[in-house]
Amino acid sequence: IYAKDQLFATLDPTTRKVALNSGKEILITDTVGFIKKLPHYLVEAFKSTLEEAIYADLLIHVVDISNNMHENQMAVVDSVLNEIGASENDMIIAYNKCDKIENFDIVKANSDRRSNEIYISAFNKIEINSLLEIIETESSKESSIIDLLIPYSEGSSLPLVHENGKIIEETYAENGIQIRVELDNITIAKLNKYLINI
Repeated sequence: IYAKDQLFATLDPTTRKVALNSGKEILITDTVGFIKKLPHYLVEAFKSTLEEAIYADLLIHVVDISNNMHENQMAVVDSVLNEIGASENDMIIAYNKCDKIENFDIVKANSDRRSNEIYISAFNKIEINSLLEIIETESSKESSIIDLLIPYSEGSSLPLVHENGKIIEETYAENGIQIRVELDNITIAKLNKYLINI
């Protein structure tokens, strides 16, 4: 993906599939950056690129901690999220560019970091695996293990299960495919007619 240290280097959200350690696959979307006092004629176009944030199960707020104004920048992000109706979404705060902070180990040791915060360096791949572990923990909060029975005649629903869930067990029964799977609540609602109690 093209990256450059300039405003609006990219304006389109970019989505990629990521496999977590458990094998669960998620979609991560990189939205356009936030900016304070955006010119009026750009406001609507700017907000439209952030629509992904409204519907996201989890937000990752990437903060440039090497910038002395990072706390003000975080306030701007919070304000925009509130404006577009995404302020209540679960969030991880990833303090990026930690490798640019002098005496970072001391800063980290003295910080009062919460469970949804982490220091990373995307450029140097510092703590990226730890970030993925936090994402996995947070994403698991919104999921449940369920049992489905999908008739062979309705096999077109199988991709929805496989693409969105973590398959625990799958067997071929006389009357259809029986699947025990961990799924998010939105996908469970779509597959509600196949739910069975074991």
